[in-house]
Amino acid sequence: MNDLKNIVDISIDIQNPSPPVGFGECLLIVGLPPVIDPAKPISAVGEYQSYKRVLDVGFAADDPVAIAARIAFMQSPKPRSLFIAVRQEGASVALEPIKDTLDRANDVGGWYAVCPAGIGVEDFDDIAKWTEQQEKIFAYTYLSKDDPLTATYNRAIGWCGLLRDDSDQNQLPEECSYAHVAAVAKCLSFVAGSESWAYKAVNGMPPFALSSELRNGIAEAKSNAFINVSSKNYTVNGMTRIGEWIDVIRGRDWLTTEIRQRIFSLMAKEPKIAFLDGGLVKIQNELTACLKAAQERSIIELDTFDDDDNEVPGFVINIPRMADITPHQRASRKLSGCTFTAKLAGAIHAVEVHGTLTY
Repeated sequence: MNDLKNIVDISIDIQNPSPPVGFGECLLIVGLPPVIDPAKPISAVGEYQSYKRVLDVGFAADDPVAIAARIAFMQSPKPRSLFIAVRQEGASVALEPIKDTLDRANDVGGWYAVCPAGIGVEDFDDIAKWTEQQEKIFAYTYLSKDDPLTATYNRAIGWCGLLRDDSDQNQLPEECSYAHVAAVAKCLSFVAGSESWAYKAVNGMPPFALSSELRNGIAEAKSNAFINVSSKNYTVNGMTRIGEWIDVIRGRDWLTTEIRQRIFSLMAKEPKIAFLDGGLVKIQNELTACLKAAQERSIIELDTFDDDDNEVPGFVINIPRMADITPHQRASRKLSGCTFTAKLAGAIHAVEVHGTLTY
């Protein structure tokens, strides 16, 4: 037996399974500390699995952060978890710059969407500028007919929280200030890139009744609103402040992350990716797998056929040939010139039907 052990040496590790975490499924609530100091200090950035847990750590039910968490966890399906970043006291000012709060939360990671709670409109531009430099999105609610962000941002998403055209901002239910939280918590429950942010039912909001004229104005301004159908509130538009669809931004972020992780995993797993034809094929295979996954999520078009039954691929990948690799590239050990093209699948947000009834 000892001889066999010397010949075949076996080591078996036991690993605890980790729960799967989907890309871009968690939101970050950025807010102020509790109005009443809790018995124990609250984590500057914490992850919470329930509204009860938010209250247990010391937030009062009427704290903006707690209201936002309550509305988030009211959605169906409810979030697996959410993050809360508490804005800290600054050295020379009452509160630290909002960028410092976001940088600290970014170091923790695990979240995708920034949702302010109790943060003043005057900080929205700074949040939007910070988010533009990240692979994340920023959602906010405004209680007026005009979006407070006048600049066009790729990753900022405004939601009008007015219930009616003649709403008095000072008399609106407190939930109206967190319309963005309801929308984000609902839409992040879908697999990244597979969803449209229009016509998603949200819970916890009073009934909206904006006129078609105001909703059209909101859409023209590249913002978002709600409609009430059969006693349920539904999102409409689903676009960022620059006019891009939110699902396109999220789908692109997912694909970027997927390609980055798969290629790194390949290089970490393989003893060596040789700068030879075989190595180039391995890189191409990983890109192909990522783009096929994007097709399955309806981010990009599927393969189709033309009128002559010739297959039209949904994406095209170009990897340099070894004949085109220079000695300098080989010495640098950096493969450049890898490209792909694909068409976005898009989504249907409106339908026209013309019919004729005859005897």
